[in-house]
Amino acid sequence: MAAGSARALLRGTQAQQAEPEEGEPDRSPPIPAGAAPADPSNAGQHLAGADAVSLLQEVQQPEEAKRWKGYVGLSGAGKSATGSSNLFLRAEFGLEYSHELDTVRLSGNYFFAVSDTVVSDNKAYAGVEWNRDFKEVSPWFIFSLAQWELDQLLSWDQRVGAYAGAGYQLVESPDWRLTAKMAPGAERVFGDVEQWFPNLLMRLESEWKLDEAWSAISNVEYLPDLSNWDGNYTVFAEAKLRGKMSFLQGAGLEIGVTEEYDVFDRDGSTNDFRYFAGVRFEF
Repeated sequence: MAAGSARALLRGTQAQQAEPEEGEPDRSPPIPAGAAPADPSNAGQHLAGADAVSLLQEVQQPEEAKRWKGYVGLSGAGKSATGSSNLFLRAEFGLEYSHELDTVRLSGNYFFAVSDTVVSDNKAYAGVEWNRDFKEVSPWFIFSLAQWELDQLLSWDQRVGAYAGAGYQLVESPDWRLTAKMAPGAERVFGDVEQWFPNLLMRLESEWKLDEAWSAISNVEYLPDLSNWDGNYTVFAEAKLRGKMSFLQGAGLEIGVTEEYDVFDRDGSTNDFRYFAGVRFEF
């Protein structure tokens, strides 16, 4: 009789501990539906495991998203060539993927202008570049580049080129990056003139962060024909000032100029100077 009374008293005590008193909030941790463990003593361990998996997924997803970034831009602009000047349109795009040591960049731009119902500029560019960095051990890196150009105002309509070489990070700090690249390669022109050329690509790229909102970007490229250094070469230079809009996420302003000096078969015009200003959206 005494043993039965003791067991009844013990069950009553456990029931009081399991059920909160009226008006007192239940502080026991919630258990997801369908995930309740068979042994109540392991509930905390199962819950901790579920929280860890959820936290890991939240961390991994942003890291994967950071590998991709891109932009699109649209500008009004002007061109000056052989004394003439026209208003025209400039569009650009870019997409970049980075993973560990490798980075792949796809970029392009398009210029179009009409003057007195006559097309005065119709030029397009697209390129894809692969870089492999060795930042942990060396400022050197290797890269390859393939590019395509269209210019309907020249004797050649299209030009393609492929290059592979090395680069060196001359300066790399939070505010300034200066990079040098060199790569041998070849290009071919199509149109009235169809010909192969062995080339050497030399490029200097710079990005200077002026403050939290504005950056100055520039690059200079020299592309000589290895079989005719003096008679066939191209020099291209670009300078841009880029700023962020505080009231619109990912949006910004871009102002810049480009200069292209191309000796090869320019029909008497070796120099094209363009200027532009417009908006840019990053994603």
